[in-house]
Amino acid sequence: MEFENVFKVKLVSSVNLRRRVVFDVTPDIAENQNVNYKNIEPIHAPSSFWVYQNTPARAYNLSNIKLISRTIEEATLNLQRVNCLRAWTKPFFGEGTATGGERGLVKSQDKARVGSEQDTGQLTLTCFLPGTTAETDRQVFKKFLGSPPEVILLSAYANKTPGETPSNISRVPVIMTQLSLPYPSDVDYIPTEDGTPFPAIMSIDMQLSEAHSPRELRQFDLHRYRRGILTSF
Repeated sequence: MEFENVFKVKLVSSVNLRRRVVFDVTPDIAENQNVNYKNIEPIHAPSSFWVYQNTPARAYNLSNIKLISRTIEEATLNLQRVNCLRAWTKPFFGEGTATGGERGLVKSQDKARVGSEQDTGQLTLTCFLPGTTAETDRQVFKKFLGSPPEVILLSAYANKTPGETPSNISRVPVIMTQLSLPYPSDVDYIPTEDGTPFPAIMSIDMQLSEAHSPRELRQFDLHRYRRGILTSF
């Protein structure tokens, strides 16, 4: 159902909205916000004064993200999820990136489903889109060559009409600052379609930091933010 799709926790590439990771099992999320004040202590005064400095970017801790593999298809999809998360920690760098490299493109008949650019239908992840050509990749990669890792959009417990009705976490731009991928020794490993073993249960942890551009910061609206309808904040 569409409600279930917008309710799920997901990460979406800001470079290509069809490249996304949707978590089937809801992880634990902690949103952390600091506020910086400077303490002014006048000599011989009976107290001190607090001077506001700034409100830094929020930090999001996603923990206990369970990737569950019961079938070959689920193991294949979860391995793609892991590789997509890994790729979001790397910059557009290197000779292979500049030339398009050798890539394992997902074939159109692959069982990995592709989400549309809108939050409709069955949303899942794919890092490599069906029908993508090497020439298309070269054009995209050359455009971003030398750029830092992608900014990704975090959504969690959102709604179908962001910007119109109050939401929780709706398309907040973030960067990935830490990623933990444990390979436990006390679980079975399920083969993917290519025969690669993948844990039946993998619990991922990651840390994200809010990352707005100067233009986005200029568009901040405290009135809409207080009402919970300011998308991307």
